[in-house]
Amino acid sequence: MPSQLRSSVKLLSVILAFLATGCLSKQKDPVTLRVDSEIRHQTIEGWSATVWEIGIPADAWRKDPTAERYDQLVIGDPVPEWLKAKIMDAAVSELGLNRFRLEIGPQVALPDGNDRPGNIHKETYRFKWQDFIIMNWLLPLKQRIEQRGEKMVLYISYDLGSKLTPSWLLQPEEYAKMAIGTLEHLKKAHDLEPDYWTVLNEPGNNRPGSPEVVAQLIATTGRRIKKAGFRTRMAGPEVVTPGEIPAYLKALEETPDVLPQLGQLTYHLYGGPKNISHRNEIRDWAKRLGITTAQTEWFEGKGLGAVEALYLDLTEANVSAWEQYGLCWMANSYNRGGGGDYFVIQPDYSGYEMNINSWYLRQFMKYVRPGDVRVGISSPEKTIKPVAFVKPDGRQVVVVINSGSTAETIHIRDLAAGAYEVILTDAHTKGRLLPQQSIVAGQTLIFNLAARGVVTFHGISRVSS
Repeated sequence: MPSQLRSSVKLLSVILAFLATGCLSKQKDPVTLRVDSEIRHQTIEGWSATVWEIGIPADAWRKDPTAERYDQLVIGDPVPEWLKAKIMDAAVSELGLNRFRLEIGPQVALPDGNDRPGNIHKETYRFKWQDFIIMNWLLPLKQRIEQRGEKMVLYISYDLGSKLTPSWLLQPEEYAKMAIGTLEHLKKAHDLEPDYWTVLNEPGNNRPGSPEVVAQLIATTGRRIKKAGFRTRMAGPEVVTPGEIPAYLKALEETPDVLPQLGQLTYHLYGGPKNISHRNEIRDWAKRLGITTAQTEWFEGKGLGAVEALYLDLTEANVSAWEQYGLCWMANSYNRGGGGDYFVIQPDYSGYEMNINSWYLRQFMKYVRPGDVRVGISSPEKTIKPVAFVKPDGRQVVVVINSGSTAETIHIRDLAAGAYEVILTDAHTKGRLLPQQSIVAGQTLIFNLAARGVVTFHGISRVSS
């Protein structure tokens, strides 16, 4: 071999060796996650949806918001009973929903012809829409939830075109009178007693309300509800964005007898899905008051983005409950690619599908159940976002999000010994059940998590140490 050729070959060998060494040196170390069950945070209350039935003639009523028009309008329910049953089965057993919002609004207590307050008689109240939703959706959902050994959580939210609310109904005593009338109807007609009452949904967002009005309504309504013997607690302020929380909490603190009425701090996530400081303020207020927090509406997420927002709400605001929005709605371009509906109904009512967001959210909702407690878990990588929970019987659940653009090998240490279901959702698979993993005490659980994927390790048996 000519010397010039030998030199070229030698040089090429050196280059290849250097490249190989360089590649090896750039191989990523596994990301080690450590579970600390001694660090305990919030207890999960549930996963929520708003039940707002297709066929309710709300738009037609808003064009002529009178008692006569409300009475004349017919509920045109187009959803077949068999399809309702399938959606409800999936909502409870497949997705894990157990908490529901029932909206009420101006049609509950319509004003008289002079738009004046007064002694509201029973015949003034109109609950036709709510009765339909309760009988066709909420009670069947409640039955399914109880069959799996859990309790349905119900909360009332005042909205339904609330910009039509007469000014006199925003007077605390008049509002409280309406709230008591509603609770009496729900108890007598359906044997339902809501867990929470939210006085105004998204106050000030093209709706009536201000921090001071919300505080006054909560104080008076909470006292009246308690005096009437109902266990329903007040929730709020149900602001449209976490950025509004400081002003509302200041008004709540400055108004006499508001804070003792509160059972839950609630907020929506519009305009602030990545904000941490406002979430921390909500968390700190709740700790101070000894109550829970809940994120109760956000339908701007898409796929992984939806579950990333849930992660921040769980870990930064300590939410015990979380809601995207609607239980189900007709298929459209928005809810097929993201948006607010957990279940999407086919245009011809031939079936339904689970919204893409729901598959990602399912990684938490199906496996983390009411009564589970969030515990400590740490990650050295910002793109690897773990959350850990302990069930009442000691079994554990760990959910890990990989927000990065490359796959990562994760090592989970200090996980309870036992057998774990492994469930994966990513760009290529939805809720895929992978082979189980079993570990003994002190053993590390190892998994290669795809880029932009979510994996759940769901403890199905536990080995006592």
